Amino acid sequence: MLPRRRIIAVHAGVLREVDNSGDSKFAVGLRIRHNGAGQFFLETYLPEDVLPILLRALDIYFYWPSDCTQSGILAHALGAGATIACRDMEGVGETVKMAGGLACVDFEQAIASLKELVLNPELRNEISERAVRYAEEFSWRNQALKHFKLAERLCHSRIQRLLPTLPLGTHTDATGEPALTVSGKTSTIV
Repeated sequence: MLPRRRIIAVHAGVLREVDNSGDSKFAVGLRIRHNGAGQFFLETYLPEDVLPILLRALDIYFYWPSDCTQSGILAHALGAGATIACRDMEGVGETVKMAGGLACVDFEQAIASLKELVLNPELRNEISERAVRYAEEFSWRNQALKHFKLAERLCHSRIQRLLPTLPLGTHTDATGEPALTVSGKTSTIV
């Protein structure tokens, strides 16, 4: 299928809770499947600050969850500029599509997409660059700034609506509440 290509798959996961039986069963299943017959299995703790480096080092980050929720690891992958191919399911698929990655509806489409990515490094680079741009645009910092600017506009609009109705000698304080200035002292109008 892919001549002269060696495929190395890395499974990176995070235990959500220390004694979570679901996570523990999954980890046991991985150990059984990776029994050393042509496969290498290393189970170790990966510090959180190393995760983005690992995700960026991969040629392709393939994410195919069975229960699709917004994924923190996916956010790390986008921020690291990973080339992402994932399941087109709920918010994860939508996010990856918006970021320029590949969101696939089934394994057949995923295999075809992965083959295309393996054979076309330029496409992987384009997807990686789009992921970084998306992560920058929708970073927590940028989202907070957008909300702050919106709040400023709303407060300014409220002040503008109140000004014509305020009696002479009044202004609004920092909270937007009317205040009366009398001989250099400010008091709130109730």
